Parts: sequence; structure tokens; C-alpha cells
Amino acid sequence: MQDPKFPVRLADPAVSTLAAVGRNPSRTGVSSSPVSVCLALMLAAAGATAVDAAPTRLTLSPGQDINPAWDPRGNTIAYMRSAAASGSGVPFNLFQVQAGAPGESVMATGPTDGFGLVNSPAWIGATGFLGLEERAVFHEYLKFDASKAPFTRVVGDGNDAAFTQLMQITGGTGGGRIAFSRDGLTALWRWSSQGGSGTQQFRFGPTSALTGQATSAPGTLLVQTTHPTEQRMLGMAAVAPNGAFAILTLPWDGPDGSTSHPTDLWLYRLDGSAAPVNLTNEGAGGVYSNFPDVLPGGDRLLYARSSGVAGETWDLYEMKIDGTGRKQLTATPKFAEYYPSVSPDGTRAAFVGVHLAGFETSEPALPVGELANGNIYVMPLESSPPVEVTVDIFPAVELEWPSEVGVTYQLQYSDDAVTWQNLGEPMPGTGGLMKVFQPARSPATRLYRLQARRG
Repeated sequence: MQDPKFPVRLADPAVSTLAAVGRNPSRTGVSSSPVSVCLALMLAAAGATAVDAAPTRLTLSPGQDINPAWDPRGNTIAYMRSAAASGSGVPFNLFQVQAGAPGESVMATGPTDGFGLVNSPAWIGATGFLGLEERAVFHEYLKFDASKAPFTRVVGDGNDAAFTQLMQITGGTGGGRIAFSRDGLTALWRWSSQGGSGTQQFRFGPTSALTGQATSAPGTLLVQTTHPTEQRMLGMAAVAPNGAFAILTLPWDGPDGSTSHPTDLWLYRLDGSAAPVNLTNEGAGGVYSNFPDVLPGGDRLLYARSSGVAGETWDLYEMKIDGTGRKQLTATPKFAEYYPSVSPDGTRAAFVGVHLAGFETSEPALPVGELANGNIYVMPLESSPPVEVTVDIFPAVELEWPSEVGVTYQLQYSDDAVTWQNLGEPMPGTGGLMKVFQPARSPATRLYRLQARRG
């Protein structure tokens, strides 16, 4: 008899398409035949939807905390911190916070010349490395080994024990953004030959090909413009989880249009199979769309939108990748939400929250005496509907999945997908690998469900 203990692996509790393989050794004359079974992953955020749920403040600095980047491996959110509230040339260092509760800690500090150690941090897939821009002596794109945290960088540029140079920014003064696909294989970066003017490009290519070259050398040119007096491309960009496309923030009439503001979000297919598409298409009316992030499933996009009306702030929106199904997630005219970064399971988003000056008591209110400043917040997103797929199953089954702290998992079974019974006690996520081996069930059971609930 064949060994029936092949694991059914759930690669990520948020992935909406599940794949599993098993064997049923009891079928006569068939060594490895499928038995129709549905395994459904239910992700349900307890309580209200994202629009109704109050955000949770994670960082408590009276200075500036901006540009969150959610680690695809779990609950860690990296971000930029400066002790100063604002100002040109403010030095930023690299910090981290866990999504489950406040409690910031240093990842890396370094030279404070110019803008400082870090700009636009972005995780390189699940490798444990962060890509970022350094503006200390020379501008360069680096990768940081998060396992070295806390780390103090003493060199002005180039490599050390925790930082490796990905690219030298051509011209020395014009970077601004580097982004990676969630699988970590594709990189997208911006450079400008003269700060905010001159030749400006977005380029993309394999992450593995970045070995310290000039930013204008590796990869493939995606878009370019040359304007001598104004910054045309603001540099906010996102890459599809599998590297198939990029979302760029560009002037509403394109990179070579007549004006640099307002901005829209543009979809560029990285294989060149289709013409660029303006997804938001509101810039001509004075609306700003910016700060995109693609959800793990690759079919939806989170971004920030501003009406352009004086006294109104940024709110978070969601839409499908084709620009349809647009939905407003926040409505806080005196509290800005921007720089969203979606959790690896797609159920939460970290973002920068900041009050307009004079409106510090607006919800979510700041402590008495604290001035308006940027901090990192987190909010739930609406859960994806359950997805059922036909898989092979057998009397002995093993389920494995990476768990998340703050989520409780329950394995259930049913004969008819109507009445569900629990197979055991709820299992609180530990952040590590969870496993259920050979769960007891009735011989007739053919439906399995792993239910995950937050809170």
C-alpha cells in the first residue's frame, strides 16, 4: 500500500487559489487517483469592514514616521523615521514595528548627511532583505540584511557588513524609488540625471542582475521623459506580485504631457504586450492619485487619492487592476492616509496617518499636546470570499500553513458544505508553521475548511 501521508500545503492563508495533492490508496486498480473534495480557506475579519473600522496607531514618535513596507514573511512593518517633524534634508533612519501591537525598534541608523540612510524601503520578496535608497554622501540603491538589525552604518556609501550596493544612482542626486515584486524576482527603479529635472526614467529588470552598476545601465527602459525645469515623475510605483506589470504615478496626460500635476495611476505591462493604461483617469479634473500597492492576489490595487481641494486630505481607495470597481476605504477630511502597504495575507494595510495642523483632535485623535506628525497606522481590509478548489484527498491527511500572530485557525469538515463541524480546538497563530496531521473524521466526510478569524 502506498504511503497516504502526503501533505496538503497552504502556501499563504490569504492566497485565494489553493493547490493540494493527495492519494487514495483504497481505489481498486488505481495507484494515484483523485477523489473530489473541496478545501476552502475562509478568511474573515471579525467585526466591521475597512471603511467602518478605526485604524490602530502603531508608532508613537512625535517626529516623522513614513513609507511603511510590510514584510511578506509575517507581521513586521519597516519604515522611515526622523526625529524632526518635517523639513528638507531631514535625516531618516530605518525602524520596524510589529503589526500586532505598538513597540518600535531600530533596524539601522547611519550617516545623517543630506536625506540620510533610508528612502523608499521595500522588501525584496521573502528573502529577508530590504531594498532602499541612501542619500548620505552619494545617492545609491542598497539592500539591507534585516537579520543584522539593529545595525549602525558608518560608511558614507558602498558595502559593509549589512548593506550591499544594488546600484549607483547616475548623476548622484536623482533616485527616489525602488520597488520589488512580492516574489522578489523583479525590481523597478527610478532615476533622474539632475535631481528633479533632466533625463528621468523608470527601468525594470531581474533583481539578481543588480550588482552595483549605474542606475541607467541594467534592466529595460519602461518610460522616459526629459524636462529641464520640473520633476515629471514623482517616483511612486508598485510591481505586480509576479512581475507581470507595474503601476506608475505619472502626470495625468502621460510622462510627456503638458503638466506634471495632478497625477494618475498608469498600468504598464512589463512584457510590452499592451499600451499603457490610465487607470484612475481623474487628473484632468484636478484629482491626485498616488502611492499604489498591489494586493497579494495581483487583481486589486490600494492607493491614495486627494480631491485637490484646498483643506482636504488624502484618503485610501481600492480598485481592480483594470480600473473598475473603485471603492473608498477612508473618509477623513482632516486626517490624511497615504503610503499604503498591504499585509502578506491581504487582510490589512499599514499606512501613514497625519493630521492637518490645527486638527489634532480629529479622529483618530492625537494625545493632548502632540503636534500633527506622520505615524504608522494599520487598518483591516475586507476579507476575500471563500474559495473552493477540487483536490485529491485520502483517509490520512496533513495540512501545513504559515500562521499569523493574532489570527485563530480552526479546521472544520462537512458532508454537504452547509453544516460544518470542528475537528479540534481553535489554534492561535504563532507566526510559525502550523500543522494538523491525520485529523479524525467520518468516512463520508468530503469537505474540509480551514477558517481563520482575526481578533
